[in-house]
Formats: sequence, C-alpha cells, structure tokens
Amino acid sequence: MSFSPIGSGTAKALVREELLEFDPLASAGLLLARLLPFGSTPRLRGLLLTAFGFSIGSGTLLAGPFTLTGGRGARQNLTIGRRCYMNQGCVFDAAAPIDIGDDVAFGHNVLITTAAHRIGTPDRRAGLVEPAPVRIGHGAWLASRAVVLPGVEVGEGSIVAAGAVVTQSVPPNVLVGGVPARVIREL
Repeated sequence: MSFSPIGSGTAKALVREELLEFDPLASAGLLLARLLPFGSTPRLRGLLLTAFGFSIGSGTLLAGPFTLTGGRGARQNLTIGRRCYMNQGCVFDAAAPIDIGDDVAFGHNVLITTAAHRIGTPDRRAGLVEPAPVRIGHGAWLASRAVVLPGVEVGEGSIVAAGAVVTQSVPPNVLVGGVPARVIREL
C-alpha cells in the first residue's frame, strides 16, 4: 500500500485512503475491551473480543487489552489458542498470520510482528514491507518484553526469556534469551 503525501488530492480521496485499512468490528471490540478494568475480567475480555470476530480459544485469559496493527485483515490473521494467558500491554502486528497454540503464556508487553521492511535506497532505507507469518507452539512461554520477528516459529514448550529478540525459529523445549536470542539450555 502506498499513501499520498499530505495535502495532495481531494479531501474525499484522502478520507477514503485513510479508512481503507480500517476494520470497524475489530476497532469496536478492542475499544470496549479497553474499558474493562486492567488485571480483572480476563475471561470477559476474551469473550467480548470473540463476539467481535476475534479467534480466541476457550479458557484464554486476557489480563489487559492488547494492541492490534496490520491493516484491515489483522483481526482474521490473529489466532489465539485455548487456555492461553496474555498479560497487559501485548502488541500484535498481524500483517501476516500469527498462530498462537494452546496453553501459551505471554508476559507484559510482548511484541509479535509479522511485518519487516526490505532495505531501501539511500534516500529511504525502510523499503517495501515483506510480511511473514509467526507461529507460537503449544505450551510456550514468552516472558515480559520478548520480541518475535517475522517468519519465526517458537517451538512447543519453549521459553523466550524477558527482553529477548527472537530473529530465528526456536526448537521445541529450549530456553532462549538475549539479543539476538540464542539457545541457553534444553528443558
């Protein structure tokens, strides 16, 4: 998607362009979920978002609202399994599919992004966006402020340490940490 510079085109064309990626159903659900008290009503938050078309498995607890970006199809690209726990402040950039398995736990402020940029020309280094899916395996735990980059799969039963940046896929049942994340030990 390319955007026109500010001030070009008619007001009607600019409004149309600005709203092109807007998903009213997702926005309404996320807004209502933000009105619920943080740290409480975790089941209600999940049920509410499910009623607004989000794919959230039964028994999943959402301790606080999350941020969803990635355009109009982001809601359909995010799948959260059963019996998961999502702490407050998580961010999902779902330009491509994000598949979160069952029994997954997220700490505070976990970021999963599916969009990366090609390296552009010298006058604009952030080139075209290249989305790639992310998968989090059953039973995994992503600790606070972990970051998972596009195209990564976190294996079943693995732990991503707090503050780690996962740039490559993680095998099952290992602990990874660091920037970039590396295997620390088998579990």
